[in-house]
Amino acid sequence: MTKSKLFKAVAAAAAAAVILALCIVSSKLRIENNAGQIPVDVKQTDIVIPETSPPETTVPETTVLETAVTSYETIIPKADPIVFYYNEKTKRVHTNRCVYWDSTMTKITGDSVELGRACTACNPQIEIKKKYIPETKPTVKKAKKVGGEVQSANFQATFYTGGAGTYGAYSRRNGASALISGYSVASSYFPAGTLLRVEGHGLDGVYRVDDTGCARNVIDFYYLRGKVPFPFSRDGRYSIKVSRVN
Repeated sequence: MTKSKLFKAVAAAAAAAVILALCIVSSKLRIENNAGQIPVDVKQTDIVIPETSPPETTVPETTVLETAVTSYETIIPKADPIVFYYNEKTKRVHTNRCVYWDSTMTKITGDSVELGRACTACNPQIEIKKKYIPETKPTVKKAKKVGGEVQSANFQATFYTGGAGTYGAYSRRNGASALISGYSVASSYFPAGTLLRVEGHGLDGVYRVDDTGCARNVIDFYYLRGKVPFPFSRDGRYSIKVSRVN
């Protein structure tokens, strides 16, 4: 450090000491002046600060309601697929949903059968290539004329259906009108145009032979589709008594 710098530092320290001494003297003078003033009695008052309790915070009780949720599963049963069965005794085709079906029937594989007849109760939607008609001999009695009628025989009654304007083998050949639902019948035993009186199973009445193509012991009744009388439509075959009128 050079002498000039040392001198400046000493001078600064001396000046600071003088200023500090002056401040001390000034403070003493103020205290003495205040000591000569009339003192004011100041009564000490005890300030009581009441104790305060912290506010109580009430937490409401929460009630938890347990709700039992019951779930229901709707089960829709699956319908069994339609299966076709063949009755060897009656030669009828049934479905597995038919009221006449039983486990003794033969299951049909494929979409058609060569020979048979559809059940009229379940109406199976399957192709039947050839309609089955049983071959039995009619029990024919000797002709006895009673009031113009000939007492004839016991036959099997079946039915077939068609649309409006259906012609039979005889009616088309002879240029006659179309088959008449509930009146025209087919027969291979009686000639065309023969009037027949039928008795039994609600088929009582007079019918005319307008068609052929069935077994000799069968009288095949013609009806419009959906017009076969019940229970004939359900049963499909009856034993009837037939007499010739003309």
